[in-house]
Amino acid sequence: MKTARLVAALVCCMVAAQAVAAIEQTVSAARLVAAARTALPTDAAHSKVTFTANVVGTPSDAVVPAGTVALHAHTLAGRWPRARVAIPIEILINGKVVRNETVWFAVTAKQKGLVYGGNAPSGTPANKLKLASGEIDLATVNGVPVEMPAQLADQRLKRGVHAGWPVLKSDFEAVPDVDKNARVVVHVQYGAIHLQTVATALQAGDVGDAVPVLVEGAEKPVLAQIEAKGVVDIAR
Repeated sequence: MKTARLVAALVCCMVAAQAVAAIEQTVSAARLVAAARTALPTDAAHSKVTFTANVVGTPSDAVVPAGTVALHAHTLAGRWPRARVAIPIEILINGKVVRNETVWFAVTAKQKGLVYGGNAPSGTPANKLKLASGEIDLATVNGVPVEMPAQLADQRLKRGVHAGWPVLKSDFEAVPDVDKNARVVVHVQYGAIHLQTVATALQAGDVGDAVPVLVEGAEKPVLAQIEAKGVVDIAR
């Protein structure tokens, strides 16, 4: 009698398991990852860049109700490329969203480019820098790389840099036509009299700006208008 009851109980369990199996199905992690990869930009515009996108962690299979499965990967938002990317996936059954999953990727985007060949302090003129060819990972770079040294004409560093760092446009600023504490040529006009001397600029500026300068031998600064690079004019 006990044996019969045990058999009956096992049969009931098997029937229940089959019933559950009939109303559920599994979407494999591999399928989720494949769907997520379709949302990663192909970047045809970056033909010289080598991309890798490796799955972070171990995604799990998704158990969902029975029915026709469709996967929708959301469009990637934010900066691209970047070192970590999350792709949200909607799992639809018979056209209705029943579950959301997220697949993470670790991304590299490597290309050849300019790197600093040595350390340099802020204020160093671009033409005094040692530059070299190296590998740049665009996924970890926060800025736009400089493609050619010629792009840095009349520029200087606005921050200190270290050897091996990528050369970025945001590292630089334009050298002013007259820099603070720089020696400048001064043209002095007093009626029909024209004189030339030298002075120290007490403020930086560009052509058209008025800056205070201390003429050699003078005790007080005067205002002078910048008329060319390194040249100011004092009209009387």
